[in-house]
Amino acid sequence: MTNNSPQSQTDAAVKKLWSPNESERAEGVDELLRIGLVSIHKLTSLLAELIYDQRPRFVPGREHEGEQTLQEYLCKARRFYSEGGDHTEARTVKDRLTRLTLNSRLMTDIVDLLGDLKGEQAIPILMEMVNRNWEFTHLGLEFCTAETAVLTRIGAASVPHLVANLSEATIRAYGFEPLVHGWRVSVDDEEDDGELDLEKELDRQYHVGNVRFRVAAVLGDIGDTRALPSLEKLLAEITSSPESPVFGIGDWLSATIETAIARIKRTGRSSVESQANTPGSIRLMPTSVAELPNNPKTG
Repeated sequence: MTNNSPQSQTDAAVKKLWSPNESERAEGVDELLRIGLVSIHKLTSLLAELIYDQRPRFVPGREHEGEQTLQEYLCKARRFYSEGGDHTEARTVKDRLTRLTLNSRLMTDIVDLLGDLKGEQAIPILMEMVNRNWEFTHLGLEFCTAETAVLTRIGAASVPHLVANLSEATIRAYGFEPLVHGWRVSVDDEEDDGELDLEKELDRQYHVGNVRFRVAAVLGDIGDTRALPSLEKLLAEITSSPESPVFGIGDWLSATIETAIARIKRTGRSSVESQANTPGSIRLMPTSVAELPNNPKTG
């Protein structure tokens, strides 16, 4: 007898997200939207797997080819890092490997679905992405990404998590291991010696400022008045110690907080939440202290 329970329907629909056939994949997305909130737990669990274990997930039926290509890439990449020279070969194999993986596509589909479903259960894993997932362009970091747009669409339920994430201690608790929107493997087998030099710590402080920038922007987009006390407190701290890296690069963070506070006071929660489906724009900033103007290390 066929099992038509919501859970079995969800499992079948999620399986279609892995399909190399675009129409079958789209069918899976549509089915998950029809199933609705019941599917959120499964989607959140799969997203967590992709985040905490970023090894490549290969297109069904091409797993063997994928594993062979992965080993080829590791061999060429390790040779490049140990001997130097032209990285073209390693880059070519890496591009071929990426075409065999589904990590990025799966993450995109799941985050988009969670936004459409406004899944509050997904807020903790989305906050993990807010803290660790940084997309790079030739200009710097993208501050408005798919997960920040979803948190904005979820709206009021996201606010307590976002407010807590203005704290430096909360940001540091997520750690500093990078999260990519795709696959990631370790090329260097050497373990970290555990020592933290001053330059690395300075970059971590700038990371704290960057995360605060991102969170403040989302709070401004949501427009919930519960965020005002924490935003105003952080702005006062910046005013008293404007040169601290944990308060961002230049005056970007303070300006963003001021804008967020103004928007919240002007619109309030109800007006902004009615527009929560409108994604924000992309904001770009330097990636670290090394990219600051007049940095003696960069000339």
